Order: sequence, then C-alpha cells, then structure tokens
Amino acid sequence: MSASIWLFLVTIYGCGIGLALRTLLSRPNGTQVVGMVVAAVGGLFWGWQGGHVGVSPAAAFVSVCLMVTAVVCYARYRESHLRYLLELAPDIREYALTNFDKLDLDHDDTIGLGDLIRAEERVADAEMVHILQRELREIGHVVQAQSVLLPIISRPVEHIVYGISREDLQSFPERMQAAYAREFGPQAQR
Repeated sequence: MSASIWLFLVTIYGCGIGLALRTLLSRPNGTQVVGMVVAAVGGLFWGWQGGHVGVSPAAAFVSVCLMVTAVVCYARYRESHLRYLLELAPDIREYALTNFDKLDLDHDDTIGLGDLIRAEERVADAEMVHILQRELREIGHVVQAQSVLLPIISRPVEHIVYGISREDLQSFPERMQAAYAREFGPQAQR
C-alpha cells in the first residue's frame, strides 16, 4: 500500500477514535483535550513506525495536522450547534408545551418520532416540528433500548428510541446551558 493510503487511513482512524473518546469525556474542553491526545499519540506512533510503511516524519506531521483539524472542526460544529439550541430552547419549550396534546398523537404522554412525523401534516408550524424531529435526542430521553440482531453483520446492535415528555421540555433550556458549559467551559454561563 502506498504511503498516501496509509496516511488517509490513519487520519480517519484517529478522527474516529478522537470523536469516540470525546463523547466519553464529560469535562470542560473535552473535545480539544481528546483531540490533542489522539493527534499526539497518532503522530508519535506513525513517526516511529515510519520505516516499513513508507511514512516519513513529514507525513506524520501532516497526519497530526489533519487529525487536529478534524477534531477542531468538529468542536466548532458542536459549539455552534449547542449555541443554536441555546437560542432556540425557550421557543422550542414554549411551542412543544403549548402544542403537546396535538403532537402526542398516541396519547402516551411522550412525543416520539412517529408522533412528530404524523403531526407534521396536521400542525401549522412544520418548521418547529422538523426541529423537534432533528433534535429529539437532545430534547428528550431514552424511552426504549433493545438489542437487534442484524444478520448482515452477525451481531446485535443497540436500537434506542427517544421520546419527549413535559418534564424534558421544562428542563430543556437548563440542560442545554449545562451541556454548553460542560463542553466549552464556565465562561458559557449567561
């Protein structure tokens, strides 16, 4: 295999590990910390292993730069996404609480994805329903988790179903503020 293919694979692998580790850390600036650790370890490893796969120190440096760039870009995306949710949180809470009975079509006191898909045609504000669909995981909670056996890969995969309760909606702005502060530091407090 050529050095450029190895470099590409290392970069993708490092980014995947970095993003997976980032989700495991619940501390301020976790994204940047994990990204730098993964980039440093990946750079050292591939710089050390350079001889037999043809990766030079320059290629290891490029690999580190690409890994850091990917993690920083993800961190910026995550920060802008949380800012977006922070700005919309009061509107989402007000809309969903006001229209909870219209959105909860199966009347189980939880708005699920199926409810939102069916309610999309019945409510006046389809854009807000789209936001609720897209952010269901952030707004709501796990309603059901089950293992599903996928024959194509011959192993079970966790299938998680999310739903939104009135309690989730009441606490949504505070949870978004806490998530932002946890990931991007205490300066995020408004």
